[in-house]
Amino acid sequence: AQASLANAYALLNKTLITAPFDGVITKVDLDPGEITSPNTPVIDMMGGGQYKIESYVSESDIAKMSIGQSADVTLDAYGKDQKFPAKIVSVDSSETVIDGVSTYKTTFVFDIEDPRIKSGMTANITVTTDQKKGVVVVPQEAVYLLNGDKVIDVLVDGKVVTKKVVTGGISTDGDLLIVSGINEGDTIQIKTTIQ
Repeated sequence: AQASLANAYALLNKTLITAPFDGVITKVDLDPGEITSPNTPVIDMMGGGQYKIESYVSESDIAKMSIGQSADVTLDAYGKDQKFPAKIVSVDSSETVIDGVSTYKTTFVFDIEDPRIKSGMTANITVTTDQKKGVVVVPQEAVYLLNGDKVIDVLVDGKVVTKKVVTGGISTDGDLLIVSGINEGDTIQIKTTIQ
């Protein structure tokens, strides 16, 4: 009788679905009386922890990424001016080939839980890999090549006084960081072509 009771409890337990973690059920893709196979997902569940973002970073940029590095995330739903801080929590050690390019899955976690963040939102991630303070930045179109050197025309009283050879650093958003060659406050000429 005890063995039969234990067997009945075991069969009863097989009729219960138990969540592996705390969270909220977001979707049930099954109707009462419907039969499903064991390998077909029918219930979606969202965990109660912080949201994660998975992004695939190309091999040319992955060397600049490290766990704990800070990132700014913007969500299309809230525009570019609303930034949500995040951190890198993992970087896959094996590559994932996307469109013939080796990429590495990088996982980000938001620093704070924000009720405005929803599952499935489109995220844009900016990771700061290097910072320079007290540097000169010029529009890239102000720099041109002359005899193999990068040159900027410096003006005094609206007239071109000299062509200064400059050493450029990193470029971003159409601007070029100038390591040496011109000083803060110099007036430069930007060459444009009228069509």
